[in-house]
Amino acid sequence: MNIKKSRRPSVRRWNYVFYFLILICYSLVLLITLEPAETIHYSDVVGEVILLIQPVIWVFCVDPLIRSRGSYVLALIGLMVFSLGAVSDLMDEFVQVGEGLGWVEDAGLPIGLLLISPALIVEGRRRRAHVRFLEQREADARETSLTDSLTNLGNRRFFEEYLSGILREPYMYQGGVTLVFIDLDNFKALNDTFGHQEGDAALRKLAEISF
Repeated sequence: MNIKKSRRPSVRRWNYVFYFLILICYSLVLLITLEPAETIHYSDVVGEVILLIQPVIWVFCVDPLIRSRGSYVLALIGLMVFSLGAVSDLMDEFVQVGEGLGWVEDAGLPIGLLLISPALIVEGRRRRAHVRFLEQREADARETSLTDSLTNLGNRRFFEEYLSGILREPYMYQGGVTLVFIDLDNFKALNDTFGHQEGDAALRKLAEISF
């Protein structure tokens, strides 16, 4: 069987190639066109570099968890806006950004976070709903595997697991357990005379009466 591979990972890789190219070009333009800063505060540079590392962490750690296209696009836009603000904040230590581009630094970080946060919230809710769906399917499959399809009673596997659980209970050391077996006399004759459909109906009726 041929399985068609999704093109999403390669598309995303190219998106991030352009993302990093834009940041690099933006940084070079600022360094080339603007006047050097009078003093460089290296303590501020360290903090701003750490801040700029956060989008890289996002790209390599958080991005693979996002599957929804809408959440991905919104988060990517927010990431770009946030990164431009972080780059401007960093470049401000080396060149005189001034008020002309100062708004990028001032607005980029909060606006970027405002765009990324809803994307993560929506994706988180989608993933939780998917997990609940899988858990429900697993519970249904387990119930089906322990239930006889004809009588809707527990099958042999259910009996073995249930009995094993009972035998491990603390009260077993103080008493015992009672098993009751029900046998249908001449059941083969019922099947041979009236057919297996009537035999199945008799089993279902017995299950209703007994349980």
